[in-house]
Amino acid sequence: MLNAAMLVLLVVAMLTVSGCASSSPSASVATAPVDVNGTWMGSAPTGARNVSLLLQQNGMYVAGALAGAGVIDGPIHGIVEGNMIKITSTPDFGATPRLSVTGDTMTGDLAGARLNLRRVQ
Repeated sequence: MLNAAMLVLLVVAMLTVSGCASSSPSASVATAPVDVNGTWMGSAPTGARNVSLLLQQNGMYVAGALAGAGVIDGPIHGIVEGNMIKITSTPDFGATPRLSVTGDTMTGDLAGARLNLRRVQ
């Protein structure tokens, strides 16, 4: 009888431990990157210029062109992680800008300029 009781307690303990382990999210589970393909339009912080960002996405990689932002206009490259775009090269921003994407809205700072963009196509 004692052996049967010990076996039941062992099974309950194992189920409890395995249940706790499976209920917490795994740090290694990556979320799929958001879709950032298309043309994004907005204005510079002063409102004096229109800013456009044309992006093409291939998986987590993104490339495109920025226009209307001034001296930082030109080709850009980056990585999409979850709902964030990390601009990684060209032009040299001096830091790694991050743009947050929610649906058809993109916001963030790019070379000291606050961008508020909407996808138009």
